[in-house]
This record gives sequence, structure tokens and C-alpha cells, in this order.
Amino acid sequence: MQDVETRRNFLKRATQIASAIAVYPVLNVWADSCPTPASTAGPFYKAGAPFKNFLREQSPKGIPLNVFGNVIDASGQPLKDAIIEIWHTNPDGNYDLNGYQYRASIRVNTNGEYNFETFLPGAYGGRAQHIHYQITASQNHKLITQLYFSSDPMFEGDPDKNYRKDRIITDPSLIRPVLKTDQLGYKVNFPICL
Repeated sequence: MQDVETRRNFLKRATQIASAIAVYPVLNVWADSCPTPASTAGPFYKAGAPFKNFLREQSPKGIPLNVFGNVIDASGQPLKDAIIEIWHTNPDGNYDLNGYQYRASIRVNTNGEYNFETFLPGAYGGRAQHIHYQITASQNHKLITQLYFSSDPMFEGDPDKNYRKDRIITDPSLIRPVLKTDQLGYKVNFPICL
């Protein structure tokens, strides 16, 4: 009888350990990036970007990119009224300084989720490929940050080791995994915590 109880305890503990290991990477994302590290807005911010989620209409070339995530506060609650402004270069590495190409304002949904479709930004001036973010929510401070891509050649396949090759990056948690989609493009999950 004691053997049966010992086996039950063993199986119970093994299940708990396996569950903890399986959940750890998900929890670790928030432990490493809550709040999301701030970064510079840079010189190319332009107020008044239109509300839209599709930014691919400006160019027939480029690598399609779908960016998605959610916006939460430090307690894990979705920020349902958050507004995200994004801006980035075109696939050739140039900012639109006259209009609003590759610039958008995005409202999160009632779960704090957002997404947009664009092209992978081009690199310029010794910088890694990146997308600028400015996030505002009524009960939180404004956050300005940047999203980087693990696939960027600048990181030579090891963003944790090589992230300082871009002088602006101060925290490697801003470099997100890039996943291939079924179509001819990529997707990136960029959760934001204020």
C-alpha cells in the first residue's frame, strides 16, 4: 500500500514539475519585460498618424510582416483604452517625412489586443531594423519604445550576445522572435506592459 501512495506522490510531483516547466517561458516573458523598457522616439516622430491596421498599400515590394500583441498594466490587466502610434522606415530604409506612409495609430480591442500588417522595415544609419511605438492609456504614463527583430543580420544569429551592436538598444527583451507564416511573410508577437 505504501508503494502505491509513493507512486501517486511521485506522479503528482512529476506532473507539477512538468507543468511549471511548460508555463515558465510564458511567465518569463512578463518577468523580463514588465514594464516594457523605454527607448528613444528618435527624430522622425510625426503626430496625427491616421487610424489604420494595414500599412502595406504604399509599396508592392518588401517582406510582409504581421505584428500583434496585447497591452497590459503591471498587474496583468488589459488596458482597453490604449492607443498605439507606430512609425518605421520603408523596405529601403527611408522614413516618409512628408506624409504618413508606414505610420499609424491603432486602438486596442476590449482585451487589450492589437495587430497591424506592414512590411519589414529597412535598416539605415548603422541601426538595426526597428519599429517605433508610442503607447498612451488613460491611467498610465506614456511609453515610448522600439521593437527589434531577432532575424536582423546585425545580430548575427545571437541577439542576446550582439544586441549592443545597435547603440540605441539597452535591453535585449525588445528583440522579439520572428516566425515564418504560411504565406510569404513573417509574424512577431510584441506584448507591451505599462
